Amino acid sequence: MFEKLLQQIRKWLSSPSQADAGAVVQEMLVRPQRFKQQYRSWIAEGAHHEVLKNIYTSFTLTHSGVSGDIPMHVFRNGSSRTVVIHYFDGLGKNIPAFLQDYFRDRVMRIGYNLFLSDRQEINRVSHQETVDRHVLRPYVPSFHINEKPEQLYGTISIAVHYADERPMFLEISSEVMHGGEFAPAFPFEELAEILFI
Repeated sequence: MFEKLLQQIRKWLSSPSQADAGAVVQEMLVRPQRFKQQYRSWIAEGAHHEVLKNIYTSFTLTHSGVSGDIPMHVFRNGSSRTVVIHYFDGLGKNIPAFLQDYFRDRVMRIGYNLFLSDRQEINRVSHQETVDRHVLRPYVPSFHINEKPEQLYGTISIAVHYADERPMFLEISSEVMHGGEFAPAFPFEELAEILFI
């Protein structure tokens, strides 16, 4: 069952093909003022602490092959590491977007710049898919090791995938930059601790 779900997630994460997608609309991701106020309240009230604690516990248990309270998958695809946090009704419809912006803010505090913030709307045969995405790149030069700029954890993408406006999953991925012009990336587990603790 989990293998089938993982295959579906990988299909969603791949770029849309002409066979199963109609028009793709891409635009800047701009949060409405009401969303920003709700997000600030969510942070100010400390409501994020419990969710983050459950995510971190589930992330840790996943490495042992045990499922936690928050359903998730952790996998490696080439030089990319990805955590997929699945939505469930008990989480609350706004929480994936709140977490997305919270993780963006955390990543920016450790030496990253926001490179892109966009929304893609894809007309699938069976549903309308929407992907809200933040892409962050390390500030260069932030640190140097042996004369090479530090890439920290590589390029980071934080995306929420929706089907007909219902959140499906939150995806956090880190893509290591190769080519010898950057110092080696730090371990992905360190990034997870920065985001989830």
